[in-house]
Amino acid sequence: MASDKRTILSGKRARNRRKKASLRAANQPLVTPPTPECDSDEDAKLQRQKLVDSSSGSDNTTSQSENEEEEEDESLVFVCRPTMPNFCSVFMPRSEEAVDSACSHKTRDLLDCKTFTTSVPSFRETCEGFVAYTIELTTFDEPRHTFRMERRFSEFVASDEESKTPSGDKPELEDDFQWELPARTWFRVTQASALEERRAQLELSLETLLLHHHRRMCNLPVLRDFLMLDIFGVQVVEHKSLEIAHCE
Repeated sequence: MASDKRTILSGKRARNRRKKASLRAANQPLVTPPTPECDSDEDAKLQRQKLVDSSSGSDNTTSQSENEEEEEDESLVFVCRPTMPNFCSVFMPRSEEAVDSACSHKTRDLLDCKTFTTSVPSFRETCEGFVAYTIELTTFDEPRHTFRMERRFSEFVASDEESKTPSGDKPELEDDFQWELPARTWFRVTQASALEERRAQLELSLETLLLHHHRRMCNLPVLRDFLMLDIFGVQVVEHKSLEIAHCE
């Protein structure tokens, strides 16, 4: 009997211990394991605040970059070069100047700076060591306008190469068209006699070139740039505008 009583008592004690353990476990607050995102509500708030700050910072950076781009666009300056298509649009050789002078009273009022002639009267050696040839343009209106510019022989050659490049604004040239420039040399030309010969050849070749395409070869954009015809035309218009304003 004693043995059986101890067994019953030990069984009651075990059940009581399990019941107390279960009660203690039920009364303890639930503890959630920490998550990688945040450990508490405060951490979550801080994390959200950081996200808001970073997003606002990126928005400010974007707006700042856009403002800088707008400022850069406003600082851009577009330079539009005026064109004077009617100025020096018909070439006349100097050999025909006497004929034009005979009938100048009939035609000069209609020409209005359209007709012009060219010459290469001189050359000089610059301080940089290269030779520059002077090109002189003269209009046939009254009063006559004379313009001068300087070009190196290499600029003649570059303009010739550019005139051979196909382009949409290039007039239809003859099949045998060729700008016959003086021959290029492998050595530097320094003798005065050789330079004078090259000057005469450049003058003749320029005159021959401008006689092509019914004397309207000067309307080719590359040649107008080479001879600065549009720039000189603007100078004439500005000069006439000043004269008119002064008379008024």
